[in-house]
Amino acid sequence: MNELADSYLIPDGTELEDVKDGIRVHGRFDEEPPRTMTRTFFDDFEWSLYLAGASVEELQDGGRRVIVWRDLRGEDSNLEERMETAPGFARDLPPGALCERLVPVLGVRRLLPLVRVHTEAQMMHLLNDDGKTVARLVVEQNSSSDPERERQGALASRLRLLPVRGYECEQAQAALMLKQDLG
Repeated sequence: MNELADSYLIPDGTELEDVKDGIRVHGRFDEEPPRTMTRTFFDDFEWSLYLAGASVEELQDGGRRVIVWRDLRGEDSNLEERMETAPGFARDLPPGALCERLVPVLGVRRLLPLVRVHTEAQMMHLLNDDGKTVARLVVEQNSSSDPERERQGALASRLRLLPVRGYECEQAQAALMLKQDLG
């Protein structure tokens, strides 16, 4: 998803079901089943991508594997490309926009996995009186692992408010509810 999202950290010790219950009392929602995904973040040993203002991640969601280039400065659009295997050398990528962005940054260096983030996410659609989605909320529980050292750790859970085109007022109201009523 390339939309800009408001992101809120859920305080440690807060049960996610309590957060969802707190949201449900403020409107009508349609909830998708929870889904699990793994994101692996890459760079080379010299941190060339980071120094160039970018990140590369591999997103595995079900049977889908996508490599994502993100411009951390917000100057260029993000790129996504479906892949069958994890990325290695930029020159081994199929021809296209992703390869064209990576080759000048990485040169002959290999992408190395730095951290894996495991996420269980549930999408909640805020509905108006007509039953149309006016905002989307994603509740995420995250943990990390180090691909090289087999270390694991908990990460903060978060709530993301995703916009729906044409319903900016409803999104602003949802953001106000999250800030004032749920803190």
